[in-house]
Amino acid sequence: MQIPIVGKSIDGEGKSNVEIEEFKVEDGKYNYENSEFSFSNDKCNIKTTKIKSIFKLKTMINWINKNWGWITVIVVGLLPLIGILKMINIDLTETSESWISMDTFTMQGRRPGELAQEVSGAHMAVKETGEWAIRWMVAILSLTPIAILTGIKSRLNIRQAIGVTAFIYAFLHLIFFCIDKGLMETFKEFGNILGLAATVLMLVLAITSNKRSIKFLRKSWKRVHRFAYLAGILAILHMVLLEHGDWAPYAVLLIIGFLVRTTAIKSIVKKLRIRRNPVPAIS
Repeated sequence: MQIPIVGKSIDGEGKSNVEIEEFKVEDGKYNYENSEFSFSNDKCNIKTTKIKSIFKLKTMINWINKNWGWITVIVVGLLPLIGILKMINIDLTETSESWISMDTFTMQGRRPGELAQEVSGAHMAVKETGEWAIRWMVAILSLTPIAILTGIKSRLNIRQAIGVTAFIYAFLHLIFFCIDKGLMETFKEFGNILGLAATVLMLVLAITSNKRSIKFLRKSWKRVHRFAYLAGILAILHMVLLEHGDWAPYAVLLIIGFLVRTTAIKSIVKKLRIRRNPVPAIS
């Protein structure tokens, strides 16, 4: 961003164009990094407030350019929440029995011949958030196998966004379950306990999905985030034991992902790449 400075600089030249990164205007002097420009108030045609506004706009644009992938994943990932939030009714009047309620829905039977039944909106929200949680979890665990097979590595901030999105759905899944059944119901069935354990692991992963944690944990950061595989296995077992949803496709994808990560498969893929793209001999 080129901004003309009207006045006299230290070297005596009239006008100077400088690229603004950091600035400070006080006592008739303009300080830019190690250069100083002196000017009189009646000749200066730059307003400090305008410079600050332009600088803030440039900073925001730079941030969007660097984090467009992260923003896209978060926006697309949270779009299904709009439909879930529409189920919630808020009534703050004195005559209402409850300030917050959820619509009821008619759900078809899971098996042939099973009659349809009315379920609460919280129950539907549990089902929806659970499905999206496992989808995003499988997505984050599939990035490494895809990178091994294709050689295309995803950016760290995109991986972080997918992981955080998976945790948001897992956390909401737990919250809606507590609203629908109650907190103590979580500990009555082994399948629910496995789901709770997966959510706790995902919480740890979400908290440490930032640059500060990477610097603080150093080599231990990768070890901590390997628990994502355990969280994925626990989530699949949670679905299997409770017979919730179609768990088979997710299990197949996870198994394929684990196989691709093995040393044998990695070496095969590496040999195939060398054959397709042989390294030219140095003459």
